[in-house]
Amino acid sequence: MPLVGSLICDIFNIIPTAIFSTAVPVIGSFLAPITYVGSVALNTVLATFTGSML
Repeated sequence: MPLVGSLICDIFNIIPTAIFSTAVPVIGSFLAPITYVGSVALNTVLATFTGSML
């Protein structure tokens, strides 16, 4: 029976790793455009703001 227990432990260790390694690139590719657009918008706002102050 210890063999079955270690097998179950291995499965429980492998599954989250697989989920994590698939989720991270997906989340990254989803967030990258958002952060890029956000930084561009922030830069535009800052440039407009500092330009109007000058």
